This record gives sequence, C-alpha cells and structure tokens, in this order.
Amino acid sequence: MMMTAFVWILTYAVHSTVLILFVWALTKLFPKAPLRLQESLWRVALFGGIVTATVTQVAGVEPLGGRMSLPASMQGQPVVEASSSTPVATNERVVRRKITQHDAGDVRITTVQESKPAAAPVAATPKKPGTPGKWPWVMLGLAGFGALFALARLGVAARRAHAQLRGRRDVIEDPILEKFFELCDAAGFPKEGKKRLRLTASSHLRSPVALLRREVVIPERAIEALTPAQQHGMVAHEIAHLRRRDPQWALVTAVFEAAFVFQPLNHLARRKLQELAEFQCDDWAATTTGGGTHLAKCLAEVASWLDDTRAPAALTVAMADRDSPVVRRITRLLHGRRKAGTGEVSPMLRVGTGLLLLGSGVFLIPNIAPASQTPTDAERQVTTAEEAPLSTVTVHDLGGESGPRRSAVTIDREDETVRVQVDRKPEPEPRLVPEPPRGGDRIIIRGFYGDSFPFGEGCGSVGVDIDIEGLEAEIEGAFGLGFPFSSGCERQRRTLERGREKLERGREKLERKRRKLERKRQRWERRHAPDVEAEQGVFEL
Repeated sequence: MMMTAFVWILTYAVHSTVLILFVWALTKLFPKAPLRLQESLWRVALFGGIVTATVTQVAGVEPLGGRMSLPASMQGQPVVEASSSTPVATNERVVRRKITQHDAGDVRITTVQESKPAAAPVAATPKKPGTPGKWPWVMLGLAGFGALFALARLGVAARRAHAQLRGRRDVIEDPILEKFFELCDAAGFPKEGKKRLRLTASSHLRSPVALLRREVVIPERAIEALTPAQQHGMVAHEIAHLRRRDPQWALVTAVFEAAFVFQPLNHLARRKLQELAEFQCDDWAATTTGGGTHLAKCLAEVASWLDDTRAPAALTVAMADRDSPVVRRITRLLHGRRKAGTGEVSPMLRVGTGLLLLGSGVFLIPNIAPASQTPTDAERQVTTAEEAPLSTVTVHDLGGESGPRRSAVTIDREDETVRVQVDRKPEPEPRLVPEPPRGGDRIIIRGFYGDSFPFGEGCGSVGVDIDIEGLEAEIEGAFGLGFPFSSGCERQRRTLERGREKLERGREKLERKRRKLERKRQRWERRHAPDVEAEQGVFEL
C-alpha cells in the first residue's frame, strides 16, 4: 500500500510537471488566445496531474513515453517462503546406470550416472511482497511534513485575516450604495434573501476584497478618497469576482498548492489563474461601467495604499495586492488591449480542449513503474526453482593411502544421480621385453687354443648363436669365458669387427626410433595438455 502511494505521487509529479510546462509554452506561443480558453487550460494543467496519474495506475495504461523504473534501492526484494513439499530422497531405487571413464594424461575421470523413477511435481513456492526500502518512507515523510506545514501556515493566515476583518460595518452612504444595487442587478444577484450580496467597509484594509460569504469589503479610505466613478468601477470589479466564484476557486487552489507543496510549479499555475481572473473581472467591470479609464485610475490609487499588510488569497480576492500585475492591468484598460482576449469561447470547445489535454497526458507522458515489475534476481531464482528440477550438489575430498588427493562431486536430482570422481591413474608396471628367439645370425669364431685353455692343447673353433640387439652381450659373455685369441687370427678379428659395426648400426637405428617416438609423445602432450589441465582444475577441488 505504501509503495503504491509512493509510485502514484512520483507519477503525479512527472505528469503535473509536463502538463504545466506544456500549457505555459502554449500560452507563450499564442498570447492572444481567449482568456476563458487560457483559464481552462491552466486549470487542467493544475488539477489534471491527479486525473492522469490515477488513470494510468488504476487502468494500467502503457503510455507511448514508456515507463521509468524505480531504483532497486527503493523497492524491497520479495520474501520467498520455504517450500512445504516433500524433499527429494537420495536413496531411491536405481532404474538405469551408466559408467563412463576418460583418461587425460595422468588423470582418470570416472562418471557414474544413475536414473531414478519420476518424482511427483513440486508445488509452486509462494512469495510474499517485500518490505520497501527506507527511501520511500523518507520521501513520503518529507512530502507529508511539508504539506502539513503549508496547510498550518495557510490556517494561521486565515485566522489572521478573519481577525483583521472584525469590526467592519455595512455601507449606507450614497451614491456608492446605489451603484452597488445596480451592479447586483446586472450580475444577476437578488437584492433580498439569502443569496443577496453584502457591502461592508473596514478600516484595517488597504484594498477591496471579495469574501466567500457573498460579501464585498472595501476600505474606509475608499469612501472618502475615491470619486463616485472610481468607486463604481471598484465595486463592479469585486462583484465580477463573486459572479465568477473566484473566492471559492482561490481557496481550492491555495489548499491544493499547500497539499502538494513538493511540486513548485503549482504556484506558477495558481498565479496564472489569479492573473487571468483579474483580467476578466476588469473586462466585465469596464464593460458594465462604460469604460476602463476610471477603473484604471482606481487601480493606481489603491496600489499606492498598499503596504506589508494584505489579505490571503485563500479567503479573499483582492482588487490590487503586491503580487498582482497592476501595471499590465492598467495598460490593458487604458490602451484598449483588453479586447484582444475577450472573445467568447463555447463551453464545448473548452471541455473538448481539456479532455484532449488530459488524454494526451494519459497516453503520452511516461509513468513510474515500481522496481518489482522488473524481474529481480530473487524472482528469477524462484522461477528457475519452480521450472527446473531440484538438485543437490555435494563435493567430497578423498584421500588415498598412497597420498595423492582425489576429488568427487555428487549431483543429486529428482530423476537421476550423477557422481564424478577424478583421481590419478596408477603407475604402469614395468614391461618385460620378451627374449628374442634363437636363430638369428650365427657368428663362428675360429682360432687356436692356447696353453691356458683348460681342455687341452690344439686348435679348435667356438660357435655362438646371437641376435643383433644382444650381440654385444653375447660377445662379452663369450670373452668372459676366458677364450684367448691369437694375434695371428686375422680373419676372425675382421669378422669380429664387422659384427661390432653391425651392432653399432643397430644401436643407431634403435636410437633414431626412440627419438622419433619421443617427438610424437611431445606433440601429443602439447596438443592435449590444456584439456588435461582444465579437467584437473574442475575436479581436483
């Protein structure tokens, strides 16, 4: 409720500002428009903000100007209640299980996916409206305090004016009383009965005023200092105010300005309405009395009487006060400029113009939208929780006996459970190289036995069956037996040298193959190292 009032006040402030500024610019562009039409426009500008703000808030109209959202600090976040639905069980019967393993370098990722039976739908989580922030309370408090202060000040001024008007008397002097009755007949007021007008005089006033109670009060000084023609114009001006019900309008506009004191442009609209009322009363008085010259002289004379004492506009409508455009009024009366805006305007045109202005305000001026109409993070979370299945994520740190750290993540949803485990692969066992089969190249070493041969003297031969890769070991084993070679066995020596060269070529060939495999391994690691590091960073929590 408080937030609704706050949004309405902000919408009224925006609409009233746009309406008043638009009418002010319109009257500046067309200064010769009829006074009655200008007065209707200013009244719509003053009071129309209430109508347009209420219509847009109640009817939910989307204006062409769009909506201006409040800052998030001025709108409380919604309170989400805990759901009363049954929590999802984690040990339900497994319907289907899928195990996936992926090796990335020295890391092995194991994923176990287990599906569950379909669970019952979860009821929507209820939400409560959030508590508004402090700024709406502060701004509403300031606006309310300002309105109370302005209304109290207006009440004090009303009591002061009432006390100032005490002791006034009925005017019985002629010819002013006679002219007063003639003007009452011209204005359509009866001479007798409750609706008749009363003419009084007060010694505390400096300017004639028209009161709410159908009474015209003139200063005592006016009876003695003004001529009968000037008195005639003065009384005609005040009767014109009563004829137009200007005291009632003045009271309404003053109270409205005090109630919405946070809108300073209301003062401009009220002063413009008061100025237009004075111009129209001058025109009626000049037309009724036969000219505006005597009324202009009366205005100049009464303006010279003014001092700091004045009656409030809420109760009275003075003929001339310090804020009234006396110079412009005198100029209009003397130079005949009053005829420029005295054209008659049909009521239908005035009503149609006012409705057009109000409709434009409703459908064109931007509105203020509360921040709650824009989805907040809390509402998005609630919506996601209502639309998506509930899930629980659990992270486990596992320590093995060998010391390396392992991690596991369990995601428990309504329809399935997913467990992801990351650990290092076990060290590979050493691979035994199979013993090459017998039957490769056969090297026969012939020579003479020396005296050191333990089996006797003579010349014989030794045969050794070897493979190329184990040639060196075979030869060293043969020499380890202690077979001595003679320096004269040149042919056997050359054969041995050729065997050694063949062994060296075999070793070089194996080394080239080893380097080639090493380059392939390095290229594979450069290609797959980022993926392995990323997976280790995710799962080694």
